[in-house]
Amino acid sequence: MPGFNWKKIQEDHEAAYARGQIAADMPMGTYSVEELERISLDMDISTVEVDTAMRMEFQSMPPEAQQKMLELLEKADPDNMDFWRKTLL
Repeated sequence: MPGFNWKKIQEDHEAAYARGQIAADMPMGTYSVEELERISLDMDISTVEVDTAMRMEFQSMPPEAQQKMLELLEKADPDNMDFWRKTLL
């Protein structure tokens, strides 16, 4: 997708969530409130970046391809179609 470096977006997202998991696993007081706030913010930002990239890529597809993708998602992940519609549309 032009304008998006999927590898970097994915690596940043995974790193943000790994930092969050590490912080959650550490004893209370290991991280300051400010550090925990930054970790949480990084997780939120990375999620928005992933969702935005997916939405823009989906919307760049021709309408027929969008419909086919939604059909494939509904077959593969029917319990999360509200998420997919909200994210992609």
